[in-house]
Amino acid sequence: MKCQTFKKQLSAFQDGALSHEKIGAMRSHLRSCDQCRKLYRESEAILNMLTMLPEPEPQPFFYTRLKGRMEQIPDTERHWIQKAFLPAMTTAMLTLGIVLGSMAGRFSDTTLQPEHDLFDSLPLEDLNILTEDAYTTGYFDLSGVYGGAE
Repeated sequence: MKCQTFKKQLSAFQDGALSHEKIGAMRSHLRSCDQCRKLYRESEAILNMLTMLPEPEPQPFFYTRLKGRMEQIPDTERHWIQKAFLPAMTTAMLTLGIVLGSMAGRFSDTTLQPEHDLFDSLPLEDLNILTEDAYTTGYFDLSGVYGGAE
């Protein structure tokens, strides 16, 4: 392993986020390289000192103040890529949706659809027991309770 690779993977190594093979390579490199061993010890000392510090208390309304500052940034300071990204991505997604929708329409097989609708055999007229007058009366009863127009 090269020192440059070791330095790039040092943080992941200390966090235990590497595979067993990479951990073995990192440990092997530590045994053979004095400079990387020194860097590792210094990094470990810093991490140990950081764990002794108290947890910082979040300031009240921090998010609100941060959001306000971000909204005050004029558009001239934003990069042209940021300005063009949202419309371009929206256009691409709409185009993709149209293309996929038209392809799905072409390839749908109408023979798989049933000849009769599921609800054709149900007596739906029997389920509708309220008359039009019942709906109207209910509406005016509720509007009187909640202060609606009469």
